[in-house]
Amino acid sequence: MADTRIPSLSAFEMRGTEDVALYAMALRDVSRAIAAEVDFTSAELQVTLSRAGESFTDRFAARMKARRVTRRLRRARDLYQGAAIEAVKFWATYRQEYDPVIQPQRPAGQSWKWQP
Repeated sequence: MADTRIPSLSAFEMRGTEDVALYAMALRDVSRAIAAEVDFTSAELQVTLSRAGESFTDRFAARMKARRVTRRLRRARDLYQGAAIEAVKFWATYRQEYDPVIQPQRPAGQSWKWQP
């Protein structure tokens, strides 16, 4: 699903600020898409696995096992969401560190006039 909407991250060539911005946005979008997919799969799998069992105790045990099994998928979802956040922070840090180089400071204007 992500291959048709978002370009491959390896296709980006870092030749300037625009390329860095596009890479950060693509990385964020890919991470969000994967996080959503893993979240959906985790919820669906937990419901499916929880339905096993005939008696009340069997269903209770099945729910506990399903929760344990899907815990790793939920953790993967959290990590992918973290990757999306780090992509945004990557761009913010890039702008903070290289913005003075990219856009030189404007000449200082006249300071505040204290006397009329």
